[in-house]
Formats: sequence, structure tokens, C-alpha cells
Amino acid sequence: MTITANLTDYESNLITDKINATIAFNNQTINATFNDGLLEFNITSPVDEGRYTIEITSANTTNYRQAKRNITLNVARNNTYISAPNSISSLKLENVILNLTLNDNNGLIQTKTPLQIKIADRTIYQGYFINGQAKYTLQLNTSYTQSQYNITVIAGQTKTYSSSTKNITLKLQNRKTYIKSENIHSKKGNQIIFKAEIFDAVTHKRINKSI
Repeated sequence: MTITANLTDYESNLITDKINATIAFNNQTINATFNDGLLEFNITSPVDEGRYTIEITSANTTNYRQAKRNITLNVARNNTYISAPNSISSLKLENVILNLTLNDNNGLIQTKTPLQIKIADRTIYQGYFINGQAKYTLQLNTSYTQSQYNITVIAGQTKTYSSSTKNITLKLQNRKTYIKSENIHSKKGNQIIFKAEIFDAVTHKRINKSI
């Protein structure tokens, strides 16, 4: 971050003398010089959020007295946003893969940022975005019986970045099935035993539960 300052007399004329100065900032003192009334210097913004004071002091000279000026520097966390689909559709009992990215105005955030994933206000995962990227596989077990769920993805706050949230709608469809049975041949009056099996239409595996 570059800061500039002018040194003038009471009539607002730039002082053309070469005058030494000090810059006090964040427990540091930096030596600098006004040249033709102009001073330009670079500082690195503090990591921690807050309000800071930069004090510029010119030296006493033969012709000019010392002058001071305070500058207030407000340091705020950078805003972030999570990129992910707004909605995801899947069959029940499948695995759903969440590919997530965490960005600021300059692109992917190249750091380690806390990550939390919730479904229906219940935390199902805690981890990290690594260099702005994260991947999570959600295993849809038999407890996911509803047709729709809300997934909330939260990027935690750090010293440099603010927190952000992304909501994803998860839409679930019932799995299709088919029945296998054999033709039955019977004589009149005989008891008939009917056997049939139900299978998953995607995996073609028999469903071993009551339906």
C-alpha cells in the first residue's frame, strides 16, 4: 500500500527544501524524506483487522519548525464467496460429490481456510479449503428419506478473510425398481405359491428389505 503526503507552508505552498521525516506505524519507525514537499512511502497492511494510526513527523530545520500529521488506517478482512452449484439432483442411496471453491476478487484464495458443511442444521463435515479448493463426498444412506434437503457450506473467518456461506438445494428421487418372477403352471384346485423378487433398476441388485 502506497501513502503520499505533502509538506506545505501556511499559504499552502510546497516546501522545496529537502526535509527529513519519520513515519511511526504499528510499533515501527521508518526514516523518510520530503523532496520538494512530497513524500511517498510503501507499507504492508497489518494482518489483524482493526484501526491503526500512521504518524508522520517532519524534522526541525533552520527555516521550518517540526510538523506532525496522523493518518487513520482501517484494516478490514477481505470478502470471500463460495462457488458451487445452486442445486444438485441425485437418486437416493447414491454418493453425491461436492466440488467447492473459495474465492475473493483476485481468484482462488491461496491459503488454508476452515470449512463446515451442514444438512438441515446438522454438521456433517468439518475440514478445510486448501488453496481455495475442497471436495466432499456425501454418502446418501437410508436416513435420507425426504425428497429435498438444504446443504449449507460455510467458509470460516480468518485473520485476513471474512466468512461466507453458500446454500445448495439437494433434490432426491426415489430409485426405480423391477420385479422378477417365473411363470407358474398349476392344476385346477392346487395351492399356488407365488415367488417374486424385486431389484434395483440401476445396480440390478436384489433389494433385501420390506417394501
